[in-house]
Formats: sequence, C-alpha cells, structure tokens
Amino acid sequence: MGRSMCDLLAEPKRTQLIPGFEETRQAALDNGQSVVVYQVPDLLFFALCKGELIAGLVSEVMKKAFYEAGLNSDTFVSQLNAPGTSILQTN
Repeated sequence: MGRSMCDLLAEPKRTQLIPGFEETRQAALDNGQSVVVYQVPDLLFFALCKGELIAGLVSEVMKKAFYEAGLNSDTFVSQLNAPGTSILQTN
C-alpha cells in the first residue's frame, strides 16, 4: 500500500517545500507505519498504522521530526471508520 500512495510526478517537487518532510516520513517508517500521506495546501499528514500503540509512537516521532525542522504541529490518533464500505442497494 505504501508504494501505491507515492506520487512520482508531484511529490519530489512538493516535498522540497516542506521543511523536515523526508526526516518525518523516515521517522514514521522506522517506527512501524506503512504509509505517510500528505495533503496540500493544508499541509495535513497522516499515517496508517497497525494498532493504537504503534499509532501513538508514530505520532510522537513525526511531531518530534517536524519540531527538529523548526515546525510546530498537532497530532491526533484516531481509528478508521467501521465497518467500512458496504452495499446499500442492488438492482
């Protein structure tokens, strides 16, 4: 899933404009998450993790990496919505 979320055209240029992006993404990857996704222009980052414990750890290392790059950030750990996609009506 991580490889499929990579934008090979836009990401290399956009991430140069985000201080600490590479360090933050690598810190998250090193601590057990599989994907870091960011949204421009709001500069919203999220990581998909297996379990609340790993999510809490990844949240803290991402916050620390951005802080070391000179950026303040807020972190939130949330569950994915359940039950997910479902068929409401068929013809």
